[in-house]
Amino acid sequence: MIKILLSNQLERSQRRFQHELDQEKQERRSQLEVLATTQKIRPVSYEQKNIEALELAYAAVVKTSLPRHNFRNRPITRKFGGSTEEQETAKYFEIFTENFKAFIKAFDSVTNAFRMEEDKAIYLTPEIELKINMTLVSIYDFYQRSHFLMQNKHENAQKYFDGNIVPKEMRNFDFIEFNSSMRNEWNVVTKGIREELKSIVRMLLKPASA
Repeated sequence: MIKILLSNQLERSQRRFQHELDQEKQERRSQLEVLATTQKIRPVSYEQKNIEALELAYAAVVKTSLPRHNFRNRPITRKFGGSTEEQETAKYFEIFTENFKAFIKAFDSVTNAFRMEEDKAIYLTPEIELKINMTLVSIYDFYQRSHFLMQNKHENAQKYFDGNIVPKEMRNFDFIEFNSSMRNEWNVVTKGIREELKSIVRMLLKPASA
């Protein structure tokens, strides 16, 4: 009788143990499935975020270029009143005004680019982040220098303005050369990072079998 009771008790214990073991196996299996899924998703998600950050960085740098801000060599307004010299003086000051407005947009674009870099820095490598930062600093620096140069020429013209005209020899700021020089410097300053960002994005988007 005792042997039968012990046998039954042992059988119940084994069934309970097996049940608990099966539950633990199922829990571990579920945890492993979740972990495996997470490990599969995380790299893909980060890679996509990385690509998006690189694309945004490229766009932010490009948006600092001169044509985006409407720097001009001649005024938009075609008609000015007064004598020929008065008209030429009015045109001269109008070009200054339009280019000062362009500088406001240019400085804003650099500020926005810095903000983008800070927002997406977590998805950029430290090396790329540093290169973007250094490029933006260089852009801001040459825009500042160019703005200062133009401001000095504008103030100089104002000194010779008698209320009607600025003498022709004092209307000597070459806007064509000025804007051309800025475009060239922008291209030189940004070429390295633009080419590198394009190359990285193209490589990441290239099919694995290609």
